[in-house]
Amino acid sequence: MDNIIELISKLQSLVTQELQSTKKPALPTKNYVETAHINRKIKRYHLNACRNVNYHGIF
Repeated sequence: MDNIIELISKLQSLVTQELQSTKKPALPTKNYVETAHINRKIKRYHLNACRNVNYHGIF
């Protein structure tokens, strides 16, 4: 029983460490802003591609 409790406490500490390390920065760093910008571009191109395909009646 003690082993199980020990394992659970270790898991909890690992999970909290992981959560703290993956938090978004309070002030967006340059890299974070660039990623968001690229994601928006991809979304826009994807939407346009879908629109073109639908417009030309392929789907």
